[in-house]
Amino acid sequence: MWRRAFSFPSHAPERFRGRLLASVGAMKSRCIAALLAAALVPACTPRVPSKPIADAYLRLSVRPADATVSLDDRVLGSARVLEGRWIAVPHGVHRLSLTSAGFDRHDEDLNVAAGRQELTVQLNEIPER
Repeated sequence: MWRRAFSFPSHAPERFRGRLLASVGAMKSRCIAALLAAALVPACTPRVPSKPIADAYLRLSVRPADATVSLDDRVLGSARVLEGRWIAVPHGVHRLSLTSAGFDRHDEDLNVAAGRQELTVQLNEIPER
């Protein structure tokens, strides 16, 4: 089968035919080894989830609406965009940070349980001097 797929012209010198057939044999061995490795490695490797499973949901209501919302040091967007939306997170402790120009920064550690939770936060305005 392999000789048919890789046929050589009849005028090729005999010494080159031997080398080419050896190269084809080595290539065939490498292909079979690669296919076996690709088939066996996933079966032998334990499956570990790449991310924790999101089994909790948060809905935030933040004033002012232009406040920037961050969860675990990752910016989620403005409060206006997130208003009314459920944010999927794994249960456990998460760090919520809210910032807005002219308002005090709000940092809070949330202990989020599985299920749905709603949180309302009003940022305190910085008094003018």
